[in-house]
Amino acid sequence: MPVIYEYLGIKILFYSGEHKPIHVHAVKNGNVVKVSFYVKNGKITRVTYKAEVGKFSPSDLKHLKVLLV
Repeated sequence: MPVIYEYLGIKILFYSGEHKPIHVHAVKNGNVVKVSFYVKNGKITRVTYKAEVGKFSPSDLKHLKVLLV
């Protein structure tokens, strides 16, 4: 997956051929969080964060939420 952005050491990855819902993967220090965006009528209605590998620290999760909301 290509890196589309890096913020405070958190890499945001996106692959266009993946499944719905629209999502990105955030990676830092080997930890991975999947961030899903739910869209209705062209607007994001909900954003979810799911740990896939390891766990982000509370401060890294806070930075990720600031970046993606």
